[in-house]
Amino acid sequence: MRIVSGVLGGRKLLSPPAEVRPTQDRVRQILFDIIGPTVAEGPLLDLYAGSGAMGLEGLSRGATALTAVELARPVRVVLERNLAALEAEAEVLGLAVHLALPRLLREGRAFRWIVADPPYGGRETVWLLGWLGGEGAALLDRPGNLAVETARDEQMPDESGRLRRYRVREVGGTALHFYAIRQEDERR
Repeated sequence: MRIVSGVLGGRKLLSPPAEVRPTQDRVRQILFDIIGPTVAEGPLLDLYAGSGAMGLEGLSRGATALTAVELARPVRVVLERNLAALEAEAEVLGLAVHLALPRLLREGRAFRWIVADPPYGGRETVWLLGWLGGEGAALLDRPGNLAVETARDEQMPDESGRLRRYRVREVGGTALHFYAIRQEDERR
């Protein structure tokens, strides 16, 4: 694994333990090519961060700050080692996502981009979309966006609460789903 592009491009990353499925370099490259320069417009939240590859790619491409959420201690150790090796700064929360998000909301935090790579085929993705499309919508800074990685054959809703999917990109066995707050709800 490596950082694909940006100021840290080409730098190698430690891989997470075998039971963790890291986001492939090609998928990260496509994700951040789609996000483009908008990642540099504010802070990035990396959910189910694993080794930190997704968040570190965002920092490499100009995100102003990174908050990474990873519950599993052995995986978080790899994330922290990657941050140290790249001399990158990030806030690392060792919490389950369903606990971290309400905490960030209570703190009044908002993110230009939220990237999430939840376990494939689980209930986590459904919960995440429901929560961010509902009471957690304020975590998406206007205009905030959410990118969710799933298995290609996983069915995802076009809308969830105030969130509307505006793009899907398939890469091999993976799909990237892009969501934003519906325009009519942004005026609220």
